[in-house]
Amino acid sequence: MRSTVFLLLICTLAWACQELDYISEYSQNPDEAPVYAIDRFSDSVAYVHRRSANRSLPLANEPIDFDQLFLVKALGPEGQAVRFYDLDARRGSLGRVYEIYRFNTSEPIEGQLRVFSSAPGQVAYSDLWRVYRVFVPSNFALNSVNDANRLTTSGFTVEETNQILLCALVPSGSRARLRRGAAPAALQRGWYADQVVHYLEFDAEGFTLTETPEVQFVAGLAYAAFNSDPTELSSAAFLKSLRSGFASEADGEQTHVVFSLLPPDLVSPVFGLKGYYKEHFGQVLNYDSLITLEERDSTTLFDMALEMVWPLVSVE
Repeated sequence: MRSTVFLLLICTLAWACQELDYISEYSQNPDEAPVYAIDRFSDSVAYVHRRSANRSLPLANEPIDFDQLFLVKALGPEGQAVRFYDLDARRGSLGRVYEIYRFNTSEPIEGQLRVFSSAPGQVAYSDLWRVYRVFVPSNFALNSVNDANRLTTSGFTVEETNQILLCALVPSGSRARLRRGAAPAALQRGWYADQVVHYLEFDAEGFTLTETPEVQFVAGLAYAAFNSDPTELSSAAFLKSLRSGFASEADGEQTHVVFSLLPPDLVSPVFGLKGYYKEHFGQVLNYDSLITLEERDSTTLFDMALEMVWPLVSVE
């Protein structure tokens, strides 16, 4: 009996030491770790905002000023003043973001960066992330979890949640200063493949999936007119219109992009996109005016069959 207990004790200690060796071996100081280079405008990543179509976009790994380049003045369903960031069309599938907890705690470990499963340029990258909770022992070394692939074979307990976050991975020095809610406006840091990544988080709580997650991504519709109308109803023509920019008032800033829903009724930053022809720009001031146009002539509006990632950051 004593020998059995002794053997169990030896095995337990060996396992604990092995685990400690593992979590110590990969521990990194994020201030000293290499930084992953990011290009959001390559043809493999972007759909609308490609550098090959717009040479004025920042070069690979150059900081992006979203306030200058991608902040859009729009309208709510009742004509409210709305602003959103244009993060391009939704591509790829849900990524995984891992948050690290100690056993029997309800808050992530302070100082441990989130771990992302993908980055711009990787297959199926998306700015939308499903949250996974990872539970680690008390002897966990801070920031020893810094690679998603290695994490899946670590033996740590991983719990899938239904929480979805919008975190755009961007080059260091990028900025987008506006937010609704509690999400930090400052640039955040995380891990990808043993390297530091920087990201902008647009909603601290995110949104929650149910049993039909794909349906929930598109929670509302957005309607837009462009500087160049599509010459035909095709994806190529729609893309050309999108790249021409939104039609705007004389100030060059106020568009008549109209959203069908606003928070709190809106639960997702992903919108199905419909277009209307530029000749109707002055008539479109709210959602009801769009419905009136469509009732007069059903060809006034056209479905662009795109899901746009457009987080709303102010509503007045």
